[in-house]
Amino acid sequence: MDSGAPTFYNSFSRKFKGPMTGTSLKNRKYDNFDYVYSEEFQQYTQDYIDFLKKESSNFFVYANLDVINNAELTWQQQLLLEQNGLSPAPVFHISSPEKYLKRYVDNYEYIAIGGMMEVLKKSSSL
Repeated sequence: MDSGAPTFYNSFSRKFKGPMTGTSLKNRKYDNFDYVYSEEFQQYTQDYIDFLKKESSNFFVYANLDVINNAELTWQQQLLLEQNGLSPAPVFHISSPEKYLKRYVDNYEYIAIGGMMEVLKKSSSL
């Protein structure tokens, strides 16, 4: 099950308003992560926690509520969900530092991989 993180990223994180904003690595420098501290995101996080506490037994695996293009905030979300008694699959984004991937590989059975659109676009144009 996916967390819905792309909705927040697409709606709130992108400061630059050009074509394909944030979807290419060169545009990610315009990302703004202040939305993570907003009441709306905090409420969404709590709602996600409550939903998973109630329904997680119905899922084989479910994802962390990741912060797209921000590996440290994604890690903080992982810890928050775990502190609430949940066991989400961590989410690693292709553009993130490898130390996060190593952390996930060393400590988790499953890892969700995000940011594949750039990879897929490049491979389809070869």
